[in-house]
Amino acid sequence: MGHVTVRIGGVDYSGWHAVSVLRGLEQASASFSCSVSERTTGYRLEPWVIVPGSPCTILLDGEVVITGYVDNYAPRYDAHSHGVELRGRSRTCDFVDGAAIVPGGQFKQLSLGEIADRLAAPFGITVTSTAGMPVEGPRPSPDFVGPMPPLHDVQVHQGETCYALLERLARVSGLLITDTAEGNLALTRVGSRFAVAALVQGENILGASADLDCSQRYSEYTVKGQRANTDDRIDRSDSTGAVAGGRTTQDTGSGAGDTVRACIGAVSDAFVARYRPWLLTAETQVDDAMCQARAMWEARRRAGHSTHASVVVAGWRQIPNGPLWDVNLLVPVLSDWLAINRVLLISAVEFRKDDSGSTTRLELTLPDAYAGEGDTVPGSQPATGGAASGGGDLWNGGSIEAIVKGAGGIFG
Repeated sequence: MGHVTVRIGGVDYSGWHAVSVLRGLEQASASFSCSVSERTTGYRLEPWVIVPGSPCTILLDGEVVITGYVDNYAPRYDAHSHGVELRGRSRTCDFVDGAAIVPGGQFKQLSLGEIADRLAAPFGITVTSTAGMPVEGPRPSPDFVGPMPPLHDVQVHQGETCYALLERLARVSGLLITDTAEGNLALTRVGSRFAVAALVQGENILGASADLDCSQRYSEYTVKGQRANTDDRIDRSDSTGAVAGGRTTQDTGSGAGDTVRACIGAVSDAFVARYRPWLLTAETQVDDAMCQARAMWEARRRAGHSTHASVVVAGWRQIPNGPLWDVNLLVPVLSDWLAINRVLLISAVEFRKDDSGSTTRLELTLPDAYAGEGDTVPGSQPATGGAASGGGDLWNGGSIEAIVKGAGGIFG
């Protein structure tokens, strides 16, 4: 059975009976909960006094998985025993919860990475966004994010948290925000690393379930936005507009520099046969290409989230003495009962320990659900040479890229 250590103020607390450590690809602050009592340990516990807000480190078999703070300390006792429960999150929790205090209330001509650095600095955390950055323990894929162009004019909404601000900007750029084992932020794209083990029914899968839900998918996705007109010429040679989604966009106003230009992007989801339109106003100033990328991002994300599996495996490591399971890993999955025979992406990992031993719950989805424009993903690559015996068109019927297309003549 795995060994869990909670290190607080140089003191190691162990012997935990029930443990949960959760990290997700869309969760910018990993979380943990640990509990222990005399009834479960069989020996008398000395009183533990742990102050909420204390810095802590969570280690699984000696490897750091969370560096953060204790949110909640809950001691309890009755006539027969007493126990303790701890809950906490990564150091990034303050970034997630805290308001974005920005002098002037806006950022101008800064890239997403530069904005992230400025928002993170007051919290004493750093932002990782390139390959080759050493991070201890489970971490997001180190896939190179690539150049991040400056954003024209980013307005901060009053009361908006730092994470909410960064997340809405990341949607336009097709990036993901998560955290590292060291308690810092990470900007990343869909992973390209493979797990060292496959998930196979009858071998290492203890239990599994699938959830195929199309209720949040739409037939058409339209993103509208605007950008400042920076053309100083009175006649503006680009006044004929640009074409996006089959429709021409035009400038509004007559003066250069103090007018805006309407932009639009649209895609369709061929899987949804019924008429179900979806419309969004872009989260920041955009051009036509950014609107198109944002619409594609939304369509792919919703298509990916509609096809989801959860798998439980024994232990915390991919193979004996191998690496711990991690988010943003690609993993071949073969399960006849779920009709899955393809490569999926690990979107969340939960390390657990209880009466049944040490297990890991893996949340899986289609790899290109998180892919941005230009990202290379394995698509419908099978886990083996053939299809699962149960069929499974929703899993094996091709990548989201093949289903979601540019709208073309939607607006006719």
